[in-house]
Amino acid sequence: LSDPLIDVPTPFLWNNDMSIWHTSYDTPEMVDPQMLRAVGIASGTYLLTLANAGPREALVLADEMAHLARRQIEEAPPERKSYLRDRQKDMMASISRLDPGNNLELARKLTVIQQELDSLAPPTPPVEAKGEAAIVPKAMCPAPLTFEKIPAQEWKDFPAPRWHTTMASLLQWANGKRTLAEIEQLTIGERGKCDLPVVPLFKFLQKHGYVEFVS
Repeated sequence: LSDPLIDVPTPFLWNNDMSIWHTSYDTPEMVDPQMLRAVGIASGTYLLTLANAGPREALVLADEMAHLARRQIEEAPPERKSYLRDRQKDMMASISRLDPGNNLELARKLTVIQQELDSLAPPTPPVEAKGEAAIVPKAMCPAPLTFEKIPAQEWKDFPAPRWHTTMASLLQWANGKRTLAEIEQLTIGERGKCDLPVVPLFKFLQKHGYVEFVS
């Protein structure tokens, strides 16, 4: 749901017990009923809260998110501060979606928080896009992908995409407004590296209908 094509902010619930995951023992009867109950309660509570949230809840959320944003930026290594500053500002701006009535108190609070985040780190410098790096792609399906319908020989130069985090990250930044150079920069900011050839990968994805080139 949190994929940009759907754009519903959603927490990622995960149990790190990997002992039987993707093995022949990974069957329905191995699911822990208590864990399933906990996930159901957490998910239902989150959805109910999100569906009914308004200015009051947005103000509380703004304070909590601002505290987290300050800590993340202050504790980050220098090379990641600008990236985190930009992402935290995006997240703070998203809180206004809970208040379609444009509550003035919330608007003032968000403005103050945004200004404070500006003081913690400079914005990410713009990246110059030349040649094919200036292509603007738009993802046509949510990540993660599978290449199951494509002959293996055709994608031998790329990793299997289903659990490849770099490929998922690249696709999630492909919103039809960013160049390939910007997408690569954002992926490096998010993951610390980009271990895929961006231009050949997106040409391959465009050929098979996973993305379209807007320009």
